[in-house]
Order: sequence, then structure tokens, then C-alpha cells
Amino acid sequence: MGKVTKKVLDDEYIDEYLMRLAENKQKQAWVGTRPPFEMTPIDLLNSTNCRVSSKLHHQYTVVWFMEHMMCDIHPLSWKIALDEAICLLRREGKLIIRTKQNDHFTIPKLKNFLGRKIDISCEIDLEYKFKDDTWILVFNITRNNYESYLSDSWTFAVLTNGKKEKNVLHFLESIKLAHEAYEKRNDIEIIICGPQNEKFDRYDVRYIDLGEFRDDCYAEISRKKNVIAKEAKNDNLLIAHDRYVLPQNFFIGFEKYGYDFGYVTVRQSYTNGDEYPAFCRMDNYLLWGNPVRVDNYNYLFPSAFLNGGLLIFKTYLLRNIGFNKLLMWNQMEDVELTKSFQEHSIIPRVNFFVEAVTIGVNTDYTGTFKLEDTGSLVSAWGHDNTPYSIRPKFADSKIVKKLQYIAIFFPKRLKSNKVYRKMVDFILSK
Repeated sequence: MGKVTKKVLDDEYIDEYLMRLAENKQKQAWVGTRPPFEMTPIDLLNSTNCRVSSKLHHQYTVVWFMEHMMCDIHPLSWKIALDEAICLLRREGKLIIRTKQNDHFTIPKLKNFLGRKIDISCEIDLEYKFKDDTWILVFNITRNNYESYLSDSWTFAVLTNGKKEKNVLHFLESIKLAHEAYEKRNDIEIIICGPQNEKFDRYDVRYIDLGEFRDDCYAEISRKKNVIAKEAKNDNLLIAHDRYVLPQNFFIGFEKYGYDFGYVTVRQSYTNGDEYPAFCRMDNYLLWGNPVRVDNYNYLFPSAFLNGGLLIFKTYLLRNIGFNKLLMWNQMEDVELTKSFQEHSIIPRVNFFVEAVTIGVNTDYTGTFKLEDTGSLVSAWGHDNTPYSIRPKFADSKIVKKLQYIAIFFPKRLKSNKVYRKMVDFILSK
């Protein structure tokens, strides 16, 4: 971006700064449908879980979150949208946000999310508040462990006590079939956290030494999962209990979803086709009660969690955050873990292109889970029931309005012309 010589932060300086940034030749994305310049429009707010095509990930040097003010996005959705916007960035890039503050959204909330986000390094490049209380914030973002978000290498781990041999064999076979169906034949490894069994060996597995775990009197499930993370060799880590089989399109589905995730699960079902709760929440954090199955992936509740039977991580993130080693089996280790991830601004997400099946259990297994009316629940947050406000508020920002005017009325062939530059300067000065 060309240097802006003016040093005093005022409306004119901000106009000039953003104009020069918009004219930069680097590849830029516009979150929304009406980009003012030659930018890629990405309508992530109308996508399930705000997820966009994986082909758009890591493609852009600048991402503009200007068409919709961040404060207008539903209080339960803005973190999902922001997380996905960061996925669009290359290793290093700028994220531009337009917002106001209200009862549900503040600048400190935004900075808490970005400043505590363990998978990025974030600095403020520019921050300015207009007289109408509209804020413009420009963040310089560096993606940490960037290569891991490009990697399709996998470690699969299954926890078993040795009593469900057939289930484990079905799980191992499902990995084999999925790998054979994937043309790229990526690097995979399989770990068994349980007793050795010669029937498993033909799947080229390796075992976790169980000698350090007190299985005779405790079910140290959290410690085991932390050891799995330590032992895993590959960037993507799936940890499952011995009641799952994976679909044949597993790797294909993740290629479609993209490898830019930190903490995710997949859709799950019983063998009869009924849904097995995967994305859930609690009424009260770490208090016993009926867990709630959440079917709307566009809402992230503060007490959200991913069902611990099948979890997927970036290996380095689980090593850094880890399960609480004090928590045993059936002590809400999955609920507590999700909260810890959220405290590091790693939000739980769902790959809806992949569906795993639970075997050897009937539908009563999750009979305590309840399905709540999400619509009435989210309305209690003071917004309508849409994932974001559908009422664009361009009138509140003269920057967007002027840039849009310029984009509409000036032909693209003039945009490198000196006359065009003078006309733009004239319009922005008014």
C-alpha cells in the first residue's frame, strides 16, 4: 500500500488510507454481496456455520468486513463469522472491520476475541471512531502454524478397553476404505489406546503404553487423550471412542470443508438414521442437567460443546490447550475442554459434509439430550431470529457509501488513470 503522508487521524486521513488500500493490486475479499471495487464478494453470513468453499481459504491479503457492521450480526453468530473471515487470509494479511457498540457488542469484546486467539498474532494497524460512533478497525494478522492449515495428514486414535473388538475392527476398516477412496492418498497413521490385539495389526496400528494409567480404579480418559496428542505425528487428529465408523467420503468431505479449522466434529447418526447429538450445549456450565442438542450451526452458545465421543483437532492446538487431566470418564471433560478452547478463541465447529455412524448403541444412549426451540431461545438475546441483521446500514458510513458510488459510476478502465484519481479525491473531499 502506498504511504499516506498525513499524520493527523481525521475523516480525511481515514478516507485516503482506505482508498489507497482498496486500490492495492493485492487480492482482496469483501464479506457481503456488493463490493465497491474489484474484490471477491463472499457471502459467508448466508452460509451454514458461515462456512465458505475451501477454495476461498488462504487466498486474500485483505479482507473487508464493512458491508455489515459487526455489531449487527447476531450476538450468538459474530464469532463464527469472524473466525471464517480469518480463514480467508493468507499467512499474513489485513482484516478491516466496521462496527458500532451496543448492548451485545463492544470493541473490548472484539479485541478480547482477537487478542486471545491462540492461532493468530494480531496487531492494530489503524483504529478510528467517526462522529456517528461508527468505528473502523484495521488489524494486521499473522496466521500461526500456517502450514498445518494446508495439511491433509491425519492421525486417527481410538480409545478402547478391549471389550469391543468388533467395533474397533469396523472403525479401522472404515479408515482403510475411506483412504482407498481418496485419490490423493494422503499420509495417515492409526493409534490404539487400549490392549494390544493381533487382529488390529494388519491395519498398521501402533499402541499407547497403558502402564502409566490407573485403569484398575480410575478411567483416566483425559490423560489418555493428552498422551495421544503428544504421540500423534500428523497435523490433523481425530480421537474417537470405540463406537464409531467413518464414511467412505471422509477425506473427500474434509477436502470440501477445508483444513482451516482448530476444533471440529462431524455430523453423527445412529445405524437407524436417527441423529446422534454432536453439537450441543449445557443449560448451566459444569452443572449436571440435560444436555441440549443444537441443530442450528449458525449459533454459538457460551456453554456450547462438542460431544466427546468423536473430536477432531489441529494436533498442535490440543497439545497447547489440552484436556483437564484431573477429569475422569463421565465428568464432562468434553464440556470443560470446549470452554477452554473458547477461552483461547478457538470456537467449536461442525463439518456438515461428513457423517459418522455410531454402532453397538441404541437411541436410548443419548436419551437425556433434549432438543430446544432455538428460535425462541436466541430471540431472548434481544435480536431477531436471523443469524445476522438483514437491514444494511450504509447510511451510517460515508466511507462505504462513497466507495460504492465510485465503483458504480466509474468504469474499471479509468481506475489507473490520473483523471480518475483526481475525481476520487474530489468526491472524498466533499
